[in-house]
Amino acid sequence: MKRLPMVLMVAVGLFCAVPDAGAQGHCYEQCDPFYSSCDEMCYECMTDYQDYSCPPDKTIWTTCGDAVGACLQANCTPSWYDATRTNVGTYGESTRGVVWSSDGSMYGTCGCDHHRVDIVTQRDANQCNLNSSYWQRQYCDDWVDDFKPQQNSGWFDCPDCCDPLICPPGRPCYFDYTFTCNDYHSCW
Repeated sequence: MKRLPMVLMVAVGLFCAVPDAGAQGHCYEQCDPFYSSCDEMCYECMTDYQDYSCPPDKTIWTTCGDAVGACLQANCTPSWYDATRTNVGTYGESTRGVVWSSDGSMYGTCGCDHHRVDIVTQRDANQCNLNSSYWQRQYCDDWVDDFKPQQNSGWFDCPDCCDPLICPPGRPCYFDYTFTCNDYHSCW
């Protein structure tokens, strides 16, 4: 009778020792070189299992620093700044709206936004990562740099944000070369 609680405790202890794939991933899945600390615990399994489990006798506990080699050092917070911004794309996008007039009728308006697509390179002023290859990172920034305002032109007669010719009502036309496009919508 005394053996049953002991067997139950051993079984529960073994169950708790098996890493939960949802909570503790393999080191290369769990450790993010830009965000994980070097002392963050992770595990590797000496054998791959289809159900992503790892028996205790095949589990090797380690840290992100030891397993991956790229991680944030203790007591260091990255300070990212934009080092370069390179434009790779420009495009126009129509914007439509609805306006109600004072007499209760509705009519459509149409304008456009002009987008810039830039590759931005950031650098860490504090150089917190153990691996110097991670002292910089890049991302793609798609942002609206200008627009042509909504006009009461109906649903289909929108201004073209890729046409540099600007003709304001009652004023002379002029060129604004912000409104040129190469139709690249992505950095990569």
